[in-house]
Amino acid sequence: MVDTFQSFERMRFAPIAAQALAPAFLLSACAAVLSVLMNRLWRILDQFRALDSDRSTPETRQDAERLLARARLIYQAIRSTIGSALAIAAVVLVVFLDTLFGMTHEWGSALLFLLAFGLFSHAFVCLLREVRIAMLKFGELVISNGTNIRSPE
Repeated sequence: MVDTFQSFERMRFAPIAAQALAPAFLLSACAAVLSVLMNRLWRILDQFRALDSDRSTPETRQDAERLLARARLIYQAIRSTIGSALAIAAVVLVVFLDTLFGMTHEWGSALLFLLAFGLFSHAFVCLLREVRIAMLKFGELVISNGTNIRSPE
């Protein structure tokens, strides 16, 4: 065991830190996106609470269903973002642990990094779907109010 730590001390730390730098940036991006997603979810919940307690009108029921669909999409995006962050943390752990024990880690790190990007991409797809639903409602409001949002020519 002492021999393993001595060989680790002889290795240069800079290449290991450089391999962990890119995942660290992606991890901070996950944190920023997670903050945006949480804010959107709280806004959807506020809108849901603001609906009338009487859900007997078709418009109110339709709005409640639309908000529920949006909340589900945001929840999926949050889960994917957290999964991506966990995969990124695993990449960093694999890089350091494999280097410590003198193993090769390229395949494991690459697969975990691909998993992280896949989950992160899924989060953005869910966000895009949620924004589309929100914009459809916005379009209906604009049409029902008779407002023209196009720029004058």
